[in-house]
Amino acid sequence: MADEAKKKAIKELGRPDLAEPLPLASQPQPVNGSETTDPRDPSFTTTTTASAQPNVTPATPRAVVYDITVPKDAKWMPEKALAFIEHVLSQMGGTAVLRIIADKTSVRWQMVDYLVEWENVEGVVKGIRTIHPEAEVAVSDFQHSAFIQPFHRLTMPFTLGNIKVGW
Repeated sequence: MADEAKKKAIKELGRPDLAEPLPLASQPQPVNGSETTDPRDPSFTTTTTASAQPNVTPATPRAVVYDITVPKDAKWMPEKALAFIEHVLSQMGGTAVLRIIADKTSVRWQMVDYLVEWENVEGVVKGIRTIHPEAEVAVSDFQHSAFIQPFHRLTMPFTLGNIKVGW
């Protein structure tokens, strides 16, 4: 069952070639139109390559971004924030990237899920709305963006059940 889900996820990522294991360079591979993989067959010919990996351009990994905007007049409630983070981590498999985007006009939270489990996307959105009913939630594919002004970044990895802080 897990193998089927993994193959489905790999195909959804646009890399159906990864759904099957890659051949190792040490294993003989048929070339020149040979149909057999048995090295004892006289029609079998092999070639030697320098790399164990085929010449494949890697696809851009797919990730989901949850962009959360809470009205400016919403009261800060730390209990809600803690419940929110615990729920998000449980829905995202125990890991998540939380970004706080602030400028002179607004403050937004963004969560980036690199381990996209599409069946949980709606669960994450429902959890956000349960904790912050007034929040606007937009879900989109992750895209790298250019920084047009100076910024400050603080990285703090969190995991479910064990909070770790790193600089």
